[in-house]
Amino acid sequence: MDVLCVLMVDKFSESLARADSGETATVLKMSGQRNTDILYKDHVRDQLFSLTHFPAHGTALTFMGMWTEADSYMAKAKTQLKPNDVVTADFTVDTRNNISSLDGLFRVLDEALCNALLSATLAITKSDPGLKTSIAYNTRDKMPAKVELEYSRSVFCGNLSFPVAKHPNLNISAVLGSNKLALGCDLSYDFQGLALTSCKIAGNFVKDNLNASCEVDGKAETVGVSCTSKFNPTTSDTAFAVQVTHRWSSHTNTVAVGTVYNWSESTTLKCRLDNVGHASVAFLRKMGPARITLSSEIDTRPLSEIPKVGLSVALVGEKCEFI
Repeated sequence: MDVLCVLMVDKFSESLARADSGETATVLKMSGQRNTDILYKDHVRDQLFSLTHFPAHGTALTFMGMWTEADSYMAKAKTQLKPNDVVTADFTVDTRNNISSLDGLFRVLDEALCNALLSATLAITKSDPGLKTSIAYNTRDKMPAKVELEYSRSVFCGNLSFPVAKHPNLNISAVLGSNKLALGCDLSYDFQGLALTSCKIAGNFVKDNLNASCEVDGKAETVGVSCTSKFNPTTSDTAFAVQVTHRWSSHTNTVAVGTVYNWSESTTLKCRLDNVGHASVAFLRKMGPARITLSSEIDTRPLSEIPKVGLSVALVGEKCEFI
């Protein structure tokens, strides 16, 4: 069986960059994502390998490789520098190439280096702990730098992002609520086309053993509902999640069911199945400073298809928190 590679640590950088966003931002991300994390986090969509190092001095390093179904290879290196509690800098270098066989790998290395994408994000947290400013820029897409402003308080979080351009695409999002009930909206407006490009409304409700969320996407004409519950709230070792998405235009439904079982303090098993025949399993293991994730996905309809296999390894320093 061919061993192909991909990375699944993109959300790691995002969570690190937003670690100081404030209570409401954390409530929104954690409560809204809690349902989908059981279904999708740590599971593999393409075959992957990634290696992440979290040294004690706070500089995170990630190396990754990816083979996709279209014979496209991607390599990426990512690092995050956080010299203090005010400034955080993320740097990413990645390249993509179409390779028909491994024999052509060395032939495209020079082209890959020439076409590599260098992106940088600088986040600054002011003396006011609720305000955060980020500036992002990449070299290959020839797009202007993007500025993001975020402000959060105990019951409110607002986000404004726009590119530094003559006709920017403005994105505004806001969340109001607590860790029990939260409502939010996300709007994107294109000043060049004078059109609303995105409109989403979401809500989240948490009570006792139930965590439910709903999201309506007006432009994509979809509505999604998901919920999470624990089999035994006293032990918290097993939980399950269900997600149902309905598309109005095609009148189609997508259903995904997943479960997570904490075998021990260092071992976790996750499984997922959807109504289109995709089944996946993920095995997570903590071994000293190493965090190992082994995942696989198979399409149960054509059983002759080769399963996708992924491996993620994270090395954590003594003073670092694994995310």
